[in-house]
Amino acid sequence: MKKNKELSINQRLALAIIFLKNEGFIYNETDFCQKTGIGRSFLSDMKSSGKSISEKTVIKITTTFPMISYKWLLTGEGTMVRTIERFYKYLEHKGIGDIEASKILGWGKLWPWSKLTSLQMTKADPKLDTTWKRSIDRILMKFPDINREWLLTGEGNMIVESENTHNAIVFTIPGSEKDGIDFYVRVTDSTLLPKYKIGDTIACKAIGKMSIKK
Repeated sequence: MKKNKELSINQRLALAIIFLKNEGFIYNETDFCQKTGIGRSFLSDMKSSGKSISEKTVIKITTTFPMISYKWLLTGEGTMVRTIERFYKYLEHKGIGDIEASKILGWGKLWPWSKLTSLQMTKADPKLDTTWKRSIDRILMKFPDINREWLLTGEGNMIVESENTHNAIVFTIPGSEKDGIDFYVRVTDSTLLPKYKIGDTIACKAIGKMSIKK
């Protein structure tokens, strides 16, 4: 990934704070300062006068909020959110390019999280508060062999062990129960054509054991 040269470290910090607020990790800048131990006046100086941000401060921020990439905040390289960096690592591991991944996810060339590293994010945008969360949910839906814990936290294995059947991968997504969904099935071969194509994901509900009278 190319370095985003249009942003200064102060602008990247401003974007990180907006992201943290939109995603519910902080209430406001005061909350950010309290959680990181950074002085409120010092933060104001960094934003208004472009006061330099030390590596020590970057470490303090990324330690408090580990979802923010240390490398991105300090240098501008990579992506703001480490979850996205891990997804790119997964795609590389699977040999899937950006174009192919976009097709699988149903996205265009401009991926939903592109705004996370853009100056556009400095403007109020009510849609940004769900962009990242919805992107993660869709990734987990379309690539069910990704370990959710690894994607979100970096802990555990990249690939989750799945229950394999002849023509599908069976998996679950936490929280789906409230929508009446017990598990999902991802079609992996052509035996269910023409109704279901390879790559389709089917939401299923268990109906218990059924007895068939002869």
